[in-house]
Amino acid sequence: MHGSIAAEARHFRPNELFGLDLDVPDPRVAWATEARASSEWSSSYAASAACGAPCVYPAGGDEHGTWLAARDDGEPWLELGFPELPAAAAIIVCETCGPGCTIEIRDLDRDVALYEAEAKLATGPLLFLY
Repeated sequence: MHGSIAAEARHFRPNELFGLDLDVPDPRVAWATEARASSEWSSSYAASAACGAPCVYPAGGDEHGTWLAARDDGEPWLELGFPELPAAAAIIVCETCGPGCTIEIRDLDRDVALYEAEAKLATGPLLFLY
């Protein structure tokens, strides 16, 4: 992990985030507007599901409206594009199926890792704030 984002990276469980309503528009929050992936399970699990506010979280499990890589994708990845922004203070990742699968977050424009996982986490829906 690099820089101040990495030094403050922390994983939150849903019961810790009841005060955070991701459905309420907030001018400080920018959701992804573009997505592409190494593969997609089907059109119900397309990369584009990662754009905009979460539609499944805080529910957990295998739900349509989320991105899921194809079964035979040995090294799945998801690339997201955001509107032009000033410097980000945090990155929110909602994992509803296979929590702990986020192993790296990179700023591709600067070619720097913002987050690198040390180990897979427990099961259950998670919302990560990096």
